[in-house]
Amino acid sequence: MAEIGERTVPIDLGNEPDFALGVVRVHPSTAEVSAGGEPIRLQRRVMQVLVALSRTGGEAVTRDQLVASCWGGLAIGDDAINRCIGRLRRIAEEEAPGAFVIETLPRIGYRLRRGDSAATKVTPRWRSIPWRIGFVGILAAAVVAAGVWVSLAALDSRPAVGGIAVMPFETPPGDVPAREFAAGLADEVASTLSKSELVSVDANTAGPLPRIGPDALALRLGATYALSGHVNKVGESLAVTVTVDDARRHELLWSADFSRDAADAQWLEAEIA
Repeated sequence: MAEIGERTVPIDLGNEPDFALGVVRVHPSTAEVSAGGEPIRLQRRVMQVLVALSRTGGEAVTRDQLVASCWGGLAIGDDAINRCIGRLRRIAEEEAPGAFVIETLPRIGYRLRRGDSAATKVTPRWRSIPWRIGFVGILAAAVVAAGVWVSLAALDSRPAVGGIAVMPFETPPGDVPAREFAAGLADEVASTLSKSELVSVDANTAGPLPRIGPDALALRLGATYALSGHVNKVGESLAVTVTVDDARRHELLWSADFSRDAADAQWLEAEIA
């Protein structure tokens, strides 16, 4: 069981040992969960949340503790945590019912309760939903706007020096899995930026986003640069185009195309970030 102080220590998945939740085997180092012999790949952030919840031995974990241990203290909105919890609950309710339950503790946080191993029934439903293989760990489509990130300077209305705003990635109309991947991609890019001088935060903390172009939005949020892109599914592959613009000069500074099999969505995120 993790002590209170240990719950805020950043989680290094590469050093976390495997563990079991009912008949589900969790492999943090590879960001995979095994249920009935079927591997389920999770987005790195989702796996960190699962580790943070499981290592407390059934005790409550506050949202602040999750932010510290899984996001390194990055200023994020509630949607980022909610998406991770939602993905874990889908595993608990659909892929491996009875293995564990995640309880919401109002105004506190969350608590993971382990299920009865003997009563756990694994239902590998992802075979009939192939997109889940590619997008396990990516999140609810209704929160794409939460994937927009800006520099910390935008929060206190001071001009940013070299700050970058990560825009929602555009997706084909009605393509929910692509939108889910796009939301997770924005989160991964912003997390990577937070480790550099271009610290990023959730734009939702700055209020509703106006319906204006990327450059204008970046400037309004206090950023000098705007990162945007497109996500498309081509056959069984994901195709992503990423661009970085100078928002003040309206100049394209960098552009790149990426493509991987949909089953490798997790690695595509890391490559782009």
